[in-house]
Amino acid sequence: MKLQIHGASSSSSSSLKAKGSLSLFVLEALCEGAMRASDLLGAFLDAGYGASYGKLRYELSRREAVRALHQRNARAMQRYHRLLYQLKRAGLVVSRPSSKGTAFSLTPRGRDKLGKLRAMLLPASPPAAYTKEESARWIIVMFDIPESERKKRDWLRSVLGRLGFTMKQKSVFIGKAKIPEQFLEDMRKLGIFDNVHILEVTKKGSIEEM
Repeated sequence: MKLQIHGASSSSSSSLKAKGSLSLFVLEALCEGAMRASDLLGAFLDAGYGASYGKLRYELSRREAVRALHQRNARAMQRYHRLLYQLKRAGLVVSRPSSKGTAFSLTPRGRDKLGKLRAMLLPASPPAAYTKEESARWIIVMFDIPESERKKRDWLRSVLGRLGFTMKQKSVFIGKAKIPEQFLEDMRKLGIFDNVHILEVTKKGSIEEM
């Protein structure tokens, strides 16, 4: 008989503890700020029956984070569409239907504005003149600089040409010239150092294949 009483007491204690955890969770959530009923309900459903206080807190935090992300994305989309509307109204861009929705392109006025903004906002390119010094080995310079950084890409091509490199492709140059340290430092300042790859060729056959 004592075993039955002890078992009933233990079960009752666990039930009260679980109920207390749920009450603590709800009261704390409401105390921390105005909570959406859907968030509380969703946390209950996602956590599952008999979930611990910690599990309930985790599910509520996760749902709040997802909702906050959706709100940020919605605000960003509003700013994006507002900016496009302003650019169209200013005659800088035009829109046209496409298979993927709506496509936008620059007008002549928009291209002129782009050039002015680049000149005003992009950092000035360093001088393209460096001390030219011949190398005993062939050097290959490859780069991948996005179209939005065209000014920096043109600067890089100009420097390589002055150093004696020959363009094999639009983004591949080859020559027997040493790479000046100041040139490397200037690429770092322009933020394109990681987009440039410099290789030293030790076997002549590699050059002949190119």
